Amino acid sequence: MILIVDVSEFQGTVAWGQVKASGVAGAIPKATQYRIDRQHATNHGGIPNAGLPHGCYHFLCWDQPGGPQASFYLGAAGDFGPGTFPPVLDFERYQGQLPTSQHVDDFLHEIEQTTSRRVLVYGNRGDLAQLGSLFIGRVDVWLADYGPNNGQPNGDPAHVRASTQFPASDVKLWQYTSVGKVAGIAGPCDVSMWLGSQAELDAYVNPQSQVHIQSVPQPQPAPPVHYQEDNVTKIPVHIPALDDQGNGNFMVPGVAGRVVSVKMNGSDAGGYVPPPRWDSFAIGPDEKVKLYGGTPHGVLDLTVWVVG
Repeated sequence: MILIVDVSEFQGTVAWGQVKASGVAGAIPKATQYRIDRQHATNHGGIPNAGLPHGCYHFLCWDQPGGPQASFYLGAAGDFGPGTFPPVLDFERYQGQLPTSQHVDDFLHEIEQTTSRRVLVYGNRGDLAQLGSLFIGRVDVWLADYGPNNGQPNGDPAHVRASTQFPASDVKLWQYTSVGKVAGIAGPCDVSMWLGSQAELDAYVNPQSQVHIQSVPQPQPAPPVHYQEDNVTKIPVHIPALDDQGNGNFMVPGVAGRVVSVKMNGSDAGGYVPPPRWDSFAIGPDEKVKLYGGTPHGVLDLTVWVVG
């Protein structure tokens, strides 16, 4: 098994060298919930110093807006570069109450302004079901499913992976116990199984291995057309590829305004699923616009409508 641990200040100081020597492949400790976790700084430095892939998570609170929580988390988390897990959102009940999908959307939107990496959302099956299909294609999943919670994985990982409303390939981790025993960690801790190969984990924690979209001034099938009466410009845009998470950037050449629509031109035999969202904001000439949560794909021809 490829094991990932998560801890918080309740585990005290962790000997991360011992954790690695025990065979653990990575760690995602707590970073923030109302305040910064007291062990965050120590863990966030100690994990990479031990040679382990590292990340950190934010516990989403229902009594505060999601956007400011994301900003606070980003300030503590730092970069999401090589050797790191993506941003992680802990979606579960606190004081008996679950955050809303609006909390989640606002949190994600703030994170997505900073990194193209897809957020990893932690939760149990029942809580995640409350989100319905809203975030399919936009997030990955870290599923908590303990069974008898005896320190061992109980069940078939493939079955567990396919047990949520999310595509099985988007369920990356299975937290199978909260009473794991790991050398270097005092007391019980959460232990998860990476639901993929070591090569897939290596790629997941090394975003430079992804195919990122570059700015695209490409030959266009037609020049932009401006409709004076509505102050709207119709712009053909060519994108050579989306990255392996279905995200990408494209250029709106020579036009300033606000993106109000992104449409795919014609049919697409390659099975492309259009992204559910894009950044719609005031842009200057030749600035990038981000697409989120499509299907990894190459060569897209889009029509973009810009007001302004």
